[in-house]
Amino acid sequence: MTLIKKIKSLSILNKIIFKIIFDTFLIIISLWLSYCIRYNNIYYPDNVNGLIILISPIYGIPLLWNFNIYRYLTKDIEISFFLQSIKAGIIISLIVGSTALLFQSDQTPRSIIILNSILLSFFLFISRVLASKILVTDGKISRERISKSRIIIYGAGKAGRQLNSLLSIENRKEVLCFVDDNKNLWGKLIFNLKIISREELFDKIEKKMVDEVIIAIPSLSSKERKDLVYKIQEFPVRIKFLPELGKISDAKNLSKELIDVELSDIVSREYNIPNQELIRQNIENKNVLITGAGGSIASQLTLISSNYKPKKLFLLDISEIALYDIMNKLKKKNNEVVAQPLLGSVLDKSFIDTILNQNNIDIVFHSAAYKHVPLVEDNSISALRNNFFGTKNCVDACFEYGINNFILVSTDKAVYPVSFMGITKRLCELYVSYYGKSKNINYNTVRFGNVIGSSGSVIPLFNDQIFNGGPITITHNDMRRYFMTISEAAELIIQSSALHGKGLIYVLDMGKPVKIIDLAKKMIKLNGFTEKSDENPLGDIEIKITGIRKGEKLDEELFYRDNFMKTKHQKINSCSEKTLLSDEIKKMVNDISEIINNRESFTKEKIVDLLNEYNKF
Repeated sequence: MTLIKKIKSLSILNKIIFKIIFDTFLIIISLWLSYCIRYNNIYYPDNVNGLIILISPIYGIPLLWNFNIYRYLTKDIEISFFLQSIKAGIIISLIVGSTALLFQSDQTPRSIIILNSILLSFFLFISRVLASKILVTDGKISRERISKSRIIIYGAGKAGRQLNSLLSIENRKEVLCFVDDNKNLWGKLIFNLKIISREELFDKIEKKMVDEVIIAIPSLSSKERKDLVYKIQEFPVRIKFLPELGKISDAKNLSKELIDVELSDIVSREYNIPNQELIRQNIENKNVLITGAGGSIASQLTLISSNYKPKKLFLLDISEIALYDIMNKLKKKNNEVVAQPLLGSVLDKSFIDTILNQNNIDIVFHSAAYKHVPLVEDNSISALRNNFFGTKNCVDACFEYGINNFILVSTDKAVYPVSFMGITKRLCELYVSYYGKSKNINYNTVRFGNVIGSSGSVIPLFNDQIFNGGPITITHNDMRRYFMTISEAAELIIQSSALHGKGLIYVLDMGKPVKIIDLAKKMIKLNGFTEKSDENPLGDIEIKITGIRKGEKLDEELFYRDNFMKTKHQKINSCSEKTLLSDEIKKMVNDISEIINNRESFTKEKIVDLLNEYNKF
């Protein structure tokens, strides 16, 4: 690693420390050179002058700090800084000269003050110019530079023109030109900015002449947006979207208002428009209970349900913060939905009984569970108790109080599970299916893969890692996962509840699986960076392979064998697996209780053997 690369890799604090040390030598050298120029020869100072030269940084560095010189380490150099450099150079020189004259007025030429002012001001300015250049890599502005990003606006219509005006107010982004797909506009000027074609845009990006593309076409459909992002994402450039102009609250800080590219824009999956009638059937004028309501999926279930005029939403969560957050989100929607927050645990059977007994609940979406795979691996007994007996309590209470529609939110990790989380979810599936089939009621499971942006998923993790400069950590080169948006998953869960199955497992159509490493590479590019690798050692973000974690599989599966059937909904399949008998269910519950009660003798093999005994498909 070169010296420049080492400097680039330093934190902002360490860069400042480095610059202070550098400025210490700069102040000393500047004063010494002033003597050399004055005497037109190499200057060998006596003891007094030597001491004056050596101590000059003691008051020089605080003065530089007072003049805000160090804030320009991460900013573009402006005229104001040039003036600050002159002021700092003059004042430091005056103090140095005054000190010298105080001790030996007859030996210190007064021209030293003038010479040192000129030299020090020049050195300060030039050193900052060079420092700012160090923050530039391959023509692309570093993450630490926040001013004057080079922008191209995609869309020369009304929204694009207004965007340009708003960016001029912010004064931190330089608009280079407009892009438009209308051939008749190519070559014309707007606000003295040229309108170019899409091909010219790609050429500028390839030549690293642009840092960010802002798409200012609010009317873009989901497919058009996806197609456009797909074509731009091959280049390392940030992509942002302009929100609807009426939703911009702070024009002076427009950067905070711009919308990031969503993963749904780069995952090769078409969004499915929900069947409104199916959702309305189970939500409109119904009392709806959602457990784990503050979680990623359940909170989206809550928000979507609120759009379909429920009689009342009952939101249960053990987390006070999560419950507070979802209630706030509902208030911000301002759709006058009536919602009751319920703070408690699904393990509290009497609490669940009270809720169902007093509120005439029509449908239950059971999402409460411990879901983070590595954490569950390390806390398997707690996860088994919470996930299985929490589900059992809800199912038993629902049946007792005559609730005819129950949906368990499950996961693809329940299929041939290798993780404790998957095992617990599979046990829950077996219990729910038993009730649905044996009692001939609408008690079903919805099983699906990863959702984009959910708590604990790779997307927020990758974003944080990119924001912190990397590396992005991936467990295996061949790791693949299914993905869909949170909103689509929640919509399909609600629609599944209206299909009137009896102990079925509904499996959502997840499309094609995505390689995690490919996803990471796309996210690096979409944030305007390049991948750092052996082939590209000067890249920005490294991808690091860490090894498969406990409980992980390279590929997740959605079905046991190919035993799925189509439903009347094109994105929802179902599978009917062998149901346990009443005696088998009772024995399974007792066996699970025994494992939990004998924590000291617990082994993973015991829970695996237990599942294998009852997991019939």
